[in-house]
Amino acid sequence: MPSSEHGSLSTELASEPPTDSPSEQVTVDHVGMLVRDIGAGIAFFTGLGLEILRRQRIDDASVETVYLGGGNGGVIQLLEPDADSPLRAQVDQGGEGLHHICLATDDMDALARTIPGEGPLRIIRGGRDKWTCFLSQKQFGAFIELAQATRPASLGPEV
Repeated sequence: MPSSEHGSLSTELASEPPTDSPSEQVTVDHVGMLVRDIGAGIAFFTGLGLEILRRQRIDDASVETVYLGGGNGGVIQLLEPDADSPLRAQVDQGGEGLHHICLATDDMDALARTIPGEGPLRIIRGGRDKWTCFLSQKQFGAFIELAQATRPASLGPEV
């Protein structure tokens, strides 16, 4: 094992993926960043070469959003909260920056059940027409959002 003045470097990897996974596949959907001025955020990221993929208002959260991406599939979501949005206080108190990491799954209900202490999910129709929810607690300094393309079973049939 290589070592340096900063300590040892471990290169061990898990030999097999977990077999009790609640979902066939969990992927990173996007990274969400809170901004005070979405126009400034758009100018910065498009100046770096990203393209606007979609601009959307999410009324349930009182935010204006824009999704930006490049050719590799990575997506950044900028969120500019309205003055009356609960997210506005987060920007005012904590400043702009990382808000959440969104994980795409085919079964958010099952995935959430694997997280100790997680209660009932508040599922809404979120950005890019996906069903989304936020876990109740930050993990490693960021919120975790779950996204699913199809209607979650816990919501029952659409009427």
